[in-house]
Amino acid sequence: MPFTRAGNPANRLVMDYRTTFMHPHERITDPNYFRGVLGNLVANNGHAVRYGLTGEGFFANYQIEREDRVLRFDGRTHKPFHDRPFESFEAENLSEPYSRNDVQEMIAARLTR
Repeated sequence: MPFTRAGNPANRLVMDYRTTFMHPHERITDPNYFRGVLGNLVANNGHAVRYGLTGEGFFANYQIEREDRVLRFDGRTHKPFHDRPFESFEAENLSEPYSRNDVQEMIAARLTR
């Protein structure tokens, strides 16, 4: 996994660029993509984000998970996904859930490389 906490005294999630990227969102190097994700996570009072696992990894679609529902977003525009934003993507096509802190660490990892 390209994100690791191993060997990190602060136990922060950091990107390990020596590994092979496994998921599309892990190929994204632009911190602004993750700023858009974090903005939607905060604005929609989400507790986690899950990234789509299909695609090339330029603008991974994602869904924000709340206690009462999910909200899907287009990764390119960060706007609600098409005409059915409240339907979940297929579970097998989603990453593990990441917290707000994880997304903040993904931004930081891209700023410090």
